[in-house]
Amino acid sequence: MFFKQLRQQTRQDRQDNRLYFSSLVVAIVAFYTLLSLPQQDVMLYLRTLESEALQKLFTLLPLVFFLSLFFVFCLVYLANKAALERRRKQLGLYLMSGMRPRRLFARLMLEALWNSGAALLLGLPLALLLTEATSLVTAKIIGLDLLQHHFSLDLSALWLTIMGFSAVLLLSMALLSSHYCRQVPANLLRPQIWRQQRPGKQWVLRLALTTGVALLLLAYVGGIYWLRRFDLWLTALILLAGICGTFLLYQGLGGWLGRAAQQRSRSRSGLAIFNQRELQEHALYEHRTLAVASLLALLALSCVSFGIGTGFSRLQAQARTVDFSIEATQEEVTSALAPAETQQDIAALYPMYLSYFDFQDSSAQFSWSQLTSAIRALPASEAQQSLLTNLANRDAPYLIALSSYNNLCTSAGLPTLTLSDQQALLYTGFTDSQALTQVLPQALNATPTLQINGQAIQLLPRLESINLVADRAITIYLGLIVSDRNYQRWSSDKSLNQPFCWNLKLSEQLVEQDGLIQAITRLQQPLDAAGLTYDSYLSGIGRRLFYTVAASYLTIYLGVLFLIIANTLSGLKYLQQLQQTSRRWQTLLLLGAQITDLQAAWQKQIIQYFGLVMLPALISALFAITAMFTSFLKLPAGVSLGQVAAVSAAALLGFAVIEWLYIRSIQHSASRQLQQLASADRDGVFE
Repeated sequence: MFFKQLRQQTRQDRQDNRLYFSSLVVAIVAFYTLLSLPQQDVMLYLRTLESEALQKLFTLLPLVFFLSLFFVFCLVYLANKAALERRRKQLGLYLMSGMRPRRLFARLMLEALWNSGAALLLGLPLALLLTEATSLVTAKIIGLDLLQHHFSLDLSALWLTIMGFSAVLLLSMALLSSHYCRQVPANLLRPQIWRQQRPGKQWVLRLALTTGVALLLLAYVGGIYWLRRFDLWLTALILLAGICGTFLLYQGLGGWLGRAAQQRSRSRSGLAIFNQRELQEHALYEHRTLAVASLLALLALSCVSFGIGTGFSRLQAQARTVDFSIEATQEEVTSALAPAETQQDIAALYPMYLSYFDFQDSSAQFSWSQLTSAIRALPASEAQQSLLTNLANRDAPYLIALSSYNNLCTSAGLPTLTLSDQQALLYTGFTDSQALTQVLPQALNATPTLQINGQAIQLLPRLESINLVADRAITIYLGLIVSDRNYQRWSSDKSLNQPFCWNLKLSEQLVEQDGLIQAITRLQQPLDAAGLTYDSYLSGIGRRLFYTVAASYLTIYLGVLFLIIANTLSGLKYLQQLQQTSRRWQTLLLLGAQITDLQAAWQKQIIQYFGLVMLPALISALFAITAMFTSFLKLPAGVSLGQVAAVSAAALLGFAVIEWLYIRSIQHSASRQLQQLASADRDGVFE
């Protein structure tokens, strides 16, 4: 009988708290997805490329996990407190009937353990499915050919998820159960007295509303115009103004809603005014809860936007022009790649000649003067000033031999270049710099000249940016592609016998047959056996993927977690007040109100309530995201605003879907309560 009652009670709890139970399932999925990250296929591959960086990321995961546990603990504590408040009379009857406090405590803990097991049984399979899908989708986006994917079950992540979630749930329930079990039965059986509405002084509410709006405007303007300075105290002041402004805004909203209801009382129906008075009461007595929920929603939107922005900046496609850049002599390279089977895998092998400009000769001279004049003639902008400053601090660019660059173009399937001794082309490896990719090409259209040792060299109106090496053996801010003759005359290396490195491109047939990863891994073996130093194209993929995971994955994870907590907190607070004010709805039923009218009014009230929480968060998020993208988070030049807008629109659509699901869930719970009130009215309970 005891366990039968236990199952019935837990089943009833899950039905009455579907919103809370669903949030627990999502939290379990998030916990396992985070903890199992080191065992996903992409991470296992990255261990061979960015082991040191990944180790730093993996040491950060426990901190993020325990931070998540803390937020979930706050959510579980508030939810269980609201659930036990609804069961006060039931708990009082248990104690009045002779049940010992210890037995009641054990019963409540068993209920929590039962609900925890139900959430784990539902959440863990969903988590396994999500991690497998995430691993495959991430590999597809990055372009990795993970043909040997295997299902993986991370036992340590599974164990930590079960232990962490169960500990949070049981700890919160233990704290609450001990409090209720120590109560005198008469206190639990005594009806709760709902506080009377005391609006307070109008001038105080008006002052709070005005001050809150002013502080929010200060935070918005400061974030857009001052955040880019990266001043610690100024940033703290902006955040403090935003937080205090949000709390004061909600504190003053109660008075504003009351005045609005009073002004519209003659032109609107009674239920509409009733809804507005209910919202006023929420704002008056739960303004701190509303402010916290709104700030959590703001954090969620900001984190997701930051994750999207860093994802675009890190996942910008890098053209695959070189697979290996080998730092060795020609004899060492030839010896390592001598086997016939290795020769069949190579499509191109050539030296890359680049060097410093030789200033050892006292007669050597170099001048950017005409180029800087052409840049100054362009419309003034921040990118223009940045480019002028960089040119003023640079004596001369790197020199790149035309023959090497043409070999690079040929291996990439691009047309070769032709230059005379009086011509040159500028090169940059910083393709994410707006100053170089937008301002500099406009200046080159004027075909300025460079003065090199008294000789005028014309710059052609074209900026080259093909990656010179496989990864990052060298990253050139500005280089000068010149004829081989000029390279020999001006470079510190006067001959073409000592290249910077040897570039190697794999056969496309091999890549299509074995996949990029296996093809590069296959050629790494003879290079490693010969002890040669090299960069590979996969190292760049691994580093970009690491930064994507470290920045995008974790921030989006926290954003989703904040969004779940914000919505669950708002929904539970609304349902809690709904139960405490149920006598008002009973009175409306006694006065002859129709159940359909009350349902329509209830649904509108829930939408207005969520709008009260989310609308300030959306407005603040708009300015916060603008501040991020105009200060420390700038998109690469190759990424169009339309791409970011499309992904942001998809994220906003997902946000709207989540909000709609929460609203529908609360409307469903509220409708059930209304049906119960209507049934009680028909049975004559209120007569």
